[in-house]
Amino acid sequence: MKSTTLLHHPVIIFCGLSILVWLAYANSLEAVFHFDDYFFLINNPTASDLSAILDRLFWPFSSGRALPLLTFYVNQQLHGQQVWGYHFFNILLHAINAFLVFRLVLFMQQRIYRDDIPKVLFLCRRETIVALLTASLFACHPLLTASVTYIIQRSGQLATTFYLLATLSYLQLTVYSYRQRKFWLWLGLALLCYWAAFKCKEMALTWILIPCLYELATRLHTPHRLLHFFRWVWLPLLTFVAVISLYLLNATHLFQNHGVIGFEGLWSPWVQFQSMCRALVRYQLLLLLPFPQWMNVDHGFLPSPEELDHWAVLALILHGMLGLLAFYLAKKRCVMAAMGIGWFYITFTPYGLIPEKDLLVEYKAYLPSIGMMLILAEGLIFVSSRPSVRQLAFALVLVGIVVCVVGVRERNKVYQTTLSLWKDAVSKNSDNVRALHNLGHAYSEINNYPAAIVYLQKALQVEHDYLLCRLNLARIYIYLARTAHNAWYDLDQGMKLVSPDSPQAARITEQIEQQLLLREKWYEEGFQEYDLLFQQAKLLKSSESLEIKKDAHREVAEAHAEQMNYQEAYYHYEEALEVFIGDPRIKQRSAMVSFQMGVAAFEQKDFKTALHWLQQSNARWPNQPDVLYYLGLVLLLQGNLDAARENFVRVLELQPTHPGSKALLEEL
Repeated sequence: MKSTTLLHHPVIIFCGLSILVWLAYANSLEAVFHFDDYFFLINNPTASDLSAILDRLFWPFSSGRALPLLTFYVNQQLHGQQVWGYHFFNILLHAINAFLVFRLVLFMQQRIYRDDIPKVLFLCRRETIVALLTASLFACHPLLTASVTYIIQRSGQLATTFYLLATLSYLQLTVYSYRQRKFWLWLGLALLCYWAAFKCKEMALTWILIPCLYELATRLHTPHRLLHFFRWVWLPLLTFVAVISLYLLNATHLFQNHGVIGFEGLWSPWVQFQSMCRALVRYQLLLLLPFPQWMNVDHGFLPSPEELDHWAVLALILHGMLGLLAFYLAKKRCVMAAMGIGWFYITFTPYGLIPEKDLLVEYKAYLPSIGMMLILAEGLIFVSSRPSVRQLAFALVLVGIVVCVVGVRERNKVYQTTLSLWKDAVSKNSDNVRALHNLGHAYSEINNYPAAIVYLQKALQVEHDYLLCRLNLARIYIYLARTAHNAWYDLDQGMKLVSPDSPQAARITEQIEQQLLLREKWYEEGFQEYDLLFQQAKLLKSSESLEIKKDAHREVAEAHAEQMNYQEAYYHYEEALEVFIGDPRIKQRSAMVSFQMGVAAFEQKDFKTALHWLQQSNARWPNQPDVLYYLGLVLLLQGNLDAARENFVRVLELQPTHPGSKALLEEL
């Protein structure tokens, strides 16, 4: 009986894979937070609330991605929002997954080809090399960078960890008879890992189909064993349907208008199916040939038309041929390749019919890529039995691994900043409206407003009705108008400190005129953009467009209030309140404008109008001393002494030192 060598020891293998992962990802430690990192991690109160996370974790059929949130909570407790800690955890997790891929390939060789290899405690050196090369390629595949370097995609990594553990547990239980105690222990562990994978990401619900795939692939070449498979396969399939049904019953928060999950107003399931047929071909191409120029944070992949898409039909034919190939390979005992094809399609199943805004994003390929690794392992097994090409094949894979490490490091550079990320995206697809918008927004965040305006305008040229882009462009114009206003004010104050006849006064006067012209120009540009936004938003009823409309009305109102255009400001606050009734912040700001209009009418001695606006203000923002004081003044001048007295008394209750109310109350 042979024993393992030091180089075959699991700890040595794990350390070697970890070193390889570190070489590939060491330069990602300072990559900044991106996209959903802010929504689900930085600005998410649940991420720092341990009790809320545990509630999600132990609620049976509600995912909520509680396990990733728990790891983020640990990160926050250890190092706050220092980004390197989050990246370090993701890198470590990727190394663990690479080791689990190694174990999966090694164990499947032991189980599937056990009659073809020596009866030894450990596999011979050749089979270990096959597993190690496969795991190494997984560890440094450039397409998986999006899942490792993009911090929030830890959910996909963790789901993959438990998905692989569940698969390994199932493979282990097949060694034992159901009458043995270890069979039930491994079955319990497999189901526990299945539940944990679901608590990381919902797509892990598909795992229950993996045992069916394995049993089918290993029995196709033996008809008598295949008959036994059909006798029990109904049980996991029924379990799969039951689990999916229970999850959907507890996921009503995902269902919004028109029965669409996640986003309103998207395309139909038929369009989604056609689109994903095409997208899966692109994923396969990127896994086979991960050229840097083909990879992009936003591929801008367009959906198929509602009618029959000929490219989708061709893609569907290709997928059907791959399915037949998997069947043929299983018949020929190439089980790992057959299972790899099935693994790829099973893990992509959730994306097939559920309409989603992003049809092609690289991080979705993390778990399905293991299917491609199983196909590679089968190929390496095939060539390893042929001494004439074995060394050449292994050498080519090693060269590929080195090239992939370089590719991963280059992709990590792209993720270093928001600006570099979207520069890369626009350089590869200059007509991608979202990439153009996000690049413009990235420039605005570093105060490069001329560049920001250029790219936001380019985005609007591609898609005229892009509301968020128009909102951000209008915000920049209003910000520039405010900057010009502040510069004008500073110059005006400085003018008082110099002699009116001096050369310096002439220069300041010229600068004042320039800033006044700039202020008027930017206000005009900004209000034009807001007007176009309101015209386009009338036709849209999604929650996203309503939120943009509310923000736009609020911002226009504030800009008008700064210019003392109170009537316009009040109108836009009212419009914002119509979109989101009862928003306390907008109600308060509307009350402030009402108060300012009331004061302006009072100073013009239009007491009837002043009373109207002051009462409006008091109704929306009660118990404000200044509002009650002016309301008392108007009532006093109108001869309503009792009501005036009540207001002054209330003012003094709220602010005992209020001088005007105290004096007037004494006179009354």
